[in-house]
Amino acid sequence: EIDPDLMRFLRLKLISGKDSFILESCFMSVVFRTLESPFSKANELAVCQYLLNFAEKSLAKVNTVASNEEDLLKCEKEDPYGIPFALSQLRIQERAALQETINKMSLNILNIQGPADKREYYQERRLRELDLLRPLDESEIVNTWEG
Repeated sequence: EIDPDLMRFLRLKLISGKDSFILESCFMSVVFRTLESPFSKANELAVCQYLLNFAEKSLAKVNTVASNEEDLLKCEKEDPYGIPFALSQLRIQERAALQETINKMSLNILNIQGPADKREYYQERRLRELDLLRPLDESEIVNTWEG
């Protein structure tokens, strides 16, 4: 699972366009709490794409250090308790974690872009909190243009 504080920070870092209103001073006391949950579809997509790109670049770097598991076997035979073996083990775990992040972010991006996106974004949360996600009652409709 992606660290919730990292997600919150990236949502803040990648705020842009129409979402920028949340950066106004009147929201200063609640902005970080607000970003605990997905803010907008565009922002959440940007966060997932950022993490996907970062993980892909990092995996490419790790793969250039040691491209295959033969290095691990060689290190294990030479000294199964030595630093080179421990580093090889660490590279294997790092590759697995990065690959898992790539898989998770790719799936998240597909879900966000798809019609079955179940995330509740800020706008929907705010309307729900204000009880405005329901049909209006006739008594709530005010026609100011009628004399």
